[in-house]
Amino acid sequence: MGNRAAPLNHLENAVPTRNLDYLPALYEPEQADFLAHLLSSPWHIPRAFIAGSFQGESLRDYYRDPVELGWTRQISFDHTFLGDAALKERLAKPARVLRTLVWNSDDVLDVHRSLYGDGPHHTFMDMPRDLRGHLWMDRVERDSVLAGTATSRGYSYYFRKMLSLAVLNVADAEIGTQVDVVWGNPGDPVKRIRATLAKAPFKRVRSRAELHAHLAAYRAGSGPAA
Repeated sequence: MGNRAAPLNHLENAVPTRNLDYLPALYEPEQADFLAHLLSSPWHIPRAFIAGSFQGESLRDYYRDPVELGWTRQISFDHTFLGDAALKERLAKPARVLRTLVWNSDDVLDVHRSLYGDGPHHTFMDMPRDLRGHLWMDRVERDSVLAGTATSRGYSYYFRKMLSLAVLNVADAEIGTQVDVVWGNPGDPVKRIRATLAKAPFKRVRSRAELHAHLAAYRAGSGPAA
């Protein structure tokens, strides 16, 4: 169950994952020695197989920064590190943010339905997720203009919905906004799938809510002693 359950947990709880939601920045000239070391290791081989309707001009289009992945709580500037100045700028003025996309069920069914008819069919949509363990990145458009990208598409039995994570321009990222996911590998028939922007994580994080409730009770004097 691990190959199926764990990626869905990451999707519902908005945990972007290396090689599934973004490429690690290992493919720059200054990282050549480190990349060569990783490739020589039998325990850690970076995979960079890419699919989906989004076609970047370079591998840099598949990199992501901690701010747009929602990792701001993990950022600390109490030490110096490579890229700290650029990260401070992104933190002060984010360009993109992480959201969940709720895919239109009728449009998703059209993709599956095409497999049972004559003639061309849409790109196969694996269930509950694509299990090949590579980066599948689709275009997300608002009014036919590129607004961001969608990754980690998966069917949630708990919500009975097809969901995905999405990194979107701040101007296009208001909760409830309607967008289109362009479904189809290059060369396949294209299906525009309607989607609605939702918060990330999509699933209610009960552990945080319970912790906040306990802290509030403790501070009010009605909770257990620390």
